[in-house]
Amino acid sequence: MMKKAGLLIVLMILITLSLNAQQLMTVKSVVDFNRIVLSNGEKIILIGVCAPEKQPEAHVLFLASKAIKYMKSVLRNNRVYVIYDSVKQATFESNYAYLITEDGENLNESLIKKGLTAFSITDENRMFKRNLKYAQELAQKFKKGIWEHYQEKPPVEVYNSRKHQTINKIFDKWLKK
Repeated sequence: MMKKAGLLIVLMILITLSLNAQQLMTVKSVVDFNRIVLSNGEKIILIGVCAPEKQPEAHVLFLASKAIKYMKSVLRNNRVYVIYDSVKQATFESNYAYLITEDGENLNESLIKKGLTAFSITDENRMFKRNLKYAQELAQKFKKGIWEHYQEKPPVEVYNSRKHQTINKIFDKWLKK
């Protein structure tokens, strides 16, 4: 009886693993810093990766091209696992997904951690939400890429007339992240 129960549990685990198994796919082309085309023709938009080129600053535009170069270098001669989240379909032609390289690198997370892109995600797609958010916090902390000139809480200057000097004061009670 115990052997049958143990065998049943092992069988259920194997079925679950096979249902969740992701197939390694070859990337046909990199369209943009957050869009690729797989060898089977499927178009993928990376989940959680926000477009830096929408910001007009020159250094941000440069980073968009750097992000594309990074994507191409990582994906050249490399296959990826395509992992879908709760909301798979982005448009009629594209799907949302995370890309994990054969080496185990989460490409979505790497782009954000390097400061090449920003974190932006919907509430529905949250499989790696904490990882992506933490990646952006690291990029901000170490002023990587688009966060080079980022200030966590910009100080508010208040003039102190009694001492005739300008002081910096942060209103933590009223301002929250």
